[in-house]
Amino acid sequence: AAVLGAGAAPDWTTAVAQVVGYFLIGGTLGYQPTLLARLSGARDDLNRAHRDLNVISDLTASLQNAADVFEVEERVLEAVTGDLGFQNAVIALVDQNENVITSWLGKSRDGRAMFAGGLPHPARVPLAPESGLIAQSLLDGHARFSTTGARTSDPEVNRHLGDGLCHIFPMILREHPVGVLVVDATPPNPPVGDGGDHGGERLLSLQSIASQAAVAVGTTLLCIDRAQRLAVQEERIRIAREIHDTASQSLFGLVYSL
Repeated sequence: AAVLGAGAAPDWTTAVAQVVGYFLIGGTLGYQPTLLARLSGARDDLNRAHRDLNVISDLTASLQNAADVFEVEERVLEAVTGDLGFQNAVIALVDQNENVITSWLGKSRDGRAMFAGGLPHPARVPLAPESGLIAQSLLDGHARFSTTGARTSDPEVNRHLGDGLCHIFPMILREHPVGVLVVDATPPNPPVGDGGDHGGERLLSLQSIASQAAVAVGTTLLCIDRAQRLAVQEERIRIAREIHDTASQSLFGLVYSL
C-alpha cells in the first residue's frame, strides 16, 4: 500500500529493490553462521598443518643426531604417536643382505611398547609378494591407506599389529626399500578430517615422516657398513704387519740358518 498508494501507478523499481533487499539481507544473515563455521574450520586446519610442519622439522633435526638405527625407530614412533596423536605405530627395517623385513618396533599413544621388552622384535618376514600387505607395499613402493587384511605372513607379528584399519608407508631410499611405517587408522587425538582418512594433510605429514626416516635409516646403515669395512681393512693391515714383523722374520732366520 505504501508503494502503490491510493489510485497511484505502481512504483516497480522501489518494489523490486525492496524485495531484492529482503532476500539479500535474509540470505546474508542466514549464511553468516555457515561462513563463520567454515572460517573456523579453515583456521583449525591451518593450525594443525603448522603443528605438523613443526613436528616434521623437529624430527628431521633430531634424526640427524641419532646414534643408531634403534634410536631412529624410537624417535619416529614418538613423533607419530606422541606429537601427531595417532593410536599405534610400528616401524620395521629391511635387511638387504637377507632380503627380509625385521627389527619390528611398535609404540602406543600412551607410551606402551607393542612388542615384549620394548626392543626390536627379531621376526624375519620374507620380502616377497606372498608375505602380506607390508611386503607388497615395499616391493611396489606405494603407500596403502585405511587398508585391512593380513599384514604379514608371520602370525606372531600379525598378533601385535592387530587386524583393524591401518596406513602403510614404505620407506624408500634411492628406489631401495629400507623399512616400513605402519600407523593405526583410528582417528588421532584430537580427531582430524571428516572421514577415516584423517585428512589429506595429515597423511602427507605421515608420508613426510616416512621419507625422513628412510633417509635417516639409510644414512645410519651406510655409516655402519663403512665402519665395518674400515674395521676389516684395519684388521687385515694389522695381521699383515704382524706377519711381516714376526712370522716372516722368523722364517727368514730359519732359512738363513739352514
